[in-house]
Amino acid sequence: MLTKAVALLSQTFRVDVRQVRTHLLRGGIALGVLWLLSIIHFDSSWRSSPGLQFCEGLTFSTMVMLTLLGAFYFPSVITEEKEEHTLGLLRMAGVSSLTLLLGKSVARVGVVLLLIAVSLPYWWLCVTLGGVTTTQVAAVAVSLAAHLALMSQIGTLCSVYFTTTGRACVASMITIFLLLFGPLIAEELLREFHLITRANSPFPPLYRNMVPYQLGVIVRPGYTGGLMSTQVWTNFAAAFVLLGLSWLLLDRVNTYDQVPGRESRLLAWMKSRLPDPIRRRRAPRRAPVGPVGRAILWKDFRQFGGGYRWWMLRALGYFVMGFLFSLDGWGSYWQRIGVGLIVTAFWAGIAEIVFHAGHLLYREVKNQTWDSLRMLPMSMGSIVRRKILAAGWALVPTFVALLLGMMMEERLFREIFREFDRHPVVFGCVTIYCIMATVLAVYLTCYFSLRVNPWLGTVIAAGLFGFITATPFMCCFGLMDLDGNETAGIVFLCAGFLDLGIAAGFHLPISATLNGETNA
Repeated sequence: MLTKAVALLSQTFRVDVRQVRTHLLRGGIALGVLWLLSIIHFDSSWRSSPGLQFCEGLTFSTMVMLTLLGAFYFPSVITEEKEEHTLGLLRMAGVSSLTLLLGKSVARVGVVLLLIAVSLPYWWLCVTLGGVTTTQVAAVAVSLAAHLALMSQIGTLCSVYFTTTGRACVASMITIFLLLFGPLIAEELLREFHLITRANSPFPPLYRNMVPYQLGVIVRPGYTGGLMSTQVWTNFAAAFVLLGLSWLLLDRVNTYDQVPGRESRLLAWMKSRLPDPIRRRRAPRRAPVGPVGRAILWKDFRQFGGGYRWWMLRALGYFVMGFLFSLDGWGSYWQRIGVGLIVTAFWAGIAEIVFHAGHLLYREVKNQTWDSLRMLPMSMGSIVRRKILAAGWALVPTFVALLLGMMMEERLFREIFREFDRHPVVFGCVTIYCIMATVLAVYLTCYFSLRVNPWLGTVIAAGLFGFITATPFMCCFGLMDLDGNETAGIVFLCAGFLDLGIAAGFHLPISATLNGETNA
């Protein structure tokens, strides 16, 4: 068993070191750390403990990266073998379930550790800069290691149960969100309805054993705790239990007669529990009669955008979030609802745009339907434009919720017009920059989704986009101390056109992939 596990481990490392994107990602992490260090350096004149501030930035950025990897990287541990139909070959070669899990899951943990190893020297630089002790840095490392173990096993368990990487990523993302933020949200809601008080709340033991709370305690000045905390023990214990559960489920849920359509049968069983008027058979959906472009738009809107059913579900979600914001005690009733709609629709809109950018072309290439679309009497540009239009039509509920929120909170309009009258050049250039940056984000997500899987590609694109987007703001308001004059507007304008040029550069390999000149 050990020999086979080592063989899988070495194979994972060999594939990793030979991929160019791995080294580019390490270089991006190193640049991000240097960028954070430069911010601390230029702000050190009014910071009392630059080492502590630098340690906080490194700690929480690493925590976010490990959490995202748990949601988008580890869920493909077993599903990639299912999708490539090689899981049966591994089992025929005598690879046991435990060997497969150890060889694949532990190998990816090692890849992640090598990935973040480029930032290791900077952790000890925090001690040199002052404000942080060696014990605090070691406690942060142990806490993050326990968090990585837990995130890896959550992703592995989802990868064992679900049949595709997309479903495993969605399940892992929901699980991690509920684990990290569910107790806090539940506590706030129950306290708002006066069902519990702070004294008798059962939720503090839940979120205090999670890494965000523990890291917040460790990076405080004067930390006197040790290396091993309750969070470390509970996270390692939970990871061990999840590994055992994955081992028990791997053979049970991945036989040949269970892999195809297991989730479909689960949904069919759930629908069978509904009343007859609700679960009655619907009329079959047919594409509209007319030009081919309308059929493409119809297909993408219903297949990738969810159709009108998801319109109503998203509208219901925005209604619930507006209701929850209305329970707060500040401002007027409509102002609270407006702010809730703005905040929710803004972040949900970003997530939806990234989702469509990562999946719109990837699914066609993966399912080998793109060549069939190219045979239609339409140019490739017309096909892509129809698909983008279908994604935009699916985003209508988000845009409507954002517009309603801004109409309810009219002070935002007044602030926008006031800023435009005060600095028209800067405001116009920042607007152009935001549009260009959004175009770049879409191109980055689309490119990396075609090169890797769309979920991991989204994480890589988000990191690059965040670095590229934040740099002009840092140059204008941090390093160059321009404070909003017209020179800052020129910087933003130049950065916007630079983003557009980078997006045009990514357009070439995407076009080559869609034309069949390169493999995705």
